[in-house]
Amino acid sequence: MKKLNILLLTTITGCMLTSFTYYEDWYVFEDNSCKINFPAKAENDSSVIDSQIGKLTVFTHMYSAPGSKSDSNLVYGLIETEYPEDYIKLNTKELEEHFFKGAVTGVLNKVNGKLISEKEINIGKYPGREILVDYPERAVIIKMRFFIERNKLFALQTISNAGKEKNTNSSRFMNSFELK
Repeated sequence: MKKLNILLLTTITGCMLTSFTYYEDWYVFEDNSCKINFPAKAENDSSVIDSQIGKLTVFTHMYSAPGSKSDSNLVYGLIETEYPEDYIKLNTKELEEHFFKGAVTGVLNKVNGKLISEKEINIGKYPGREILVDYPERAVIIKMRFFIERNKLFALQTISNAGKEKNTNSSRFMNSFELK
């Protein structure tokens, strides 16, 4: 009977440990302006894009989770966009709202998604927004956080299957973000 109890306890503990992903040592990405932890090494890229306000430099850092049932997220991403020095001047709440509204609208239009929720957040003295977007064609939920620091917009995102968007790994990723 004692052996059966130990076997049962071992089996239950094993199931509990495999029901979520725990990355003992996440990969730390760091550049001159920020730091964030990814589950593993992210792929990094940069590009210059033409926009209505001129050329913008965009840095992307993405990690696609392997097709595993142990991670609720499919993608982890950090996108850094550098704007012209004089473009972002958030000296009023109205300008801040206008800028974030443009960022949120841009995401919704790009994926033809539906906004589920939006809330104001910050990181220290820097303003931000957190949104959840329903991307119906793919049956996924995109969770994003935007922060503005001087002339840079930082966009953090996790993409997960619908119903799995509230998970420990997404929170760990988002909450590890630091501005320098």
